[in-house]
Amino acid sequence: NDAQDEIVAIEGGIRNGTAPLNSSGSTVATLSVTGGSTFAGAVTLPRWPVCRVTHDAVQQVAADAWAGLSWNTEDIDSTAMHSTASNSSRIDLTSSGVWMIGAYVQWLGNSTGTRRTRLRLSDTTTIMAAHGSSGAADPYTQYIATPWLVTGTTSYVTVEVYPQASTARINASGSTNEGSPSFFAYRVSQ
Repeated sequence: NDAQDEIVAIEGGIRNGTAPLNSSGSTVATLSVTGGSTFAGAVTLPRWPVCRVTHDAVQQVAADAWAGLSWNTEDIDSTAMHSTASNSSRIDLTSSGVWMIGAYVQWLGNSTGTRRTRLRLSDTTTIMAAHGSSGAADPYTQYIATPWLVTGTTSYVTVEVYPQASTARINASGSTNEGSPSFFAYRVSQ
């Protein structure tokens, strides 16, 4: 009986990793292929969580208050971590593990006051921040990135900015050759 032989082969492969797996749609926890072995057919791998977003319009930010940035363009979003329709300021961290999280922000020229940018975890914890004076630079850029351990699947990250002493503007993507304002998160390990 061909079906019975295949079931036995699959069972043996799962138990000791040595029997051949000839069934389409078979699932095993681990698979080891040694010396001269070949593999034919399609392999579907799980999507690794990665997200990078930008925005295509200049964003006005009021003075002397933290404000979340809105991101309305997704460069990549492998596991539905971001929505342009709701909560566009956040990237949801869809699994636990170590994540690389970062942002690149361009402030348009205004020499009054300092400029601050920070990454926030679930609106409660600052995980990285940058602080500097814009001076006469136009645009003035800040880049922040950090590896961060996430222990649950209900966490999210946001980018917040703070223009001290004067209203400020955040540049739009594609506006300069220095790179587009962007926000990213990708899981580097489980």
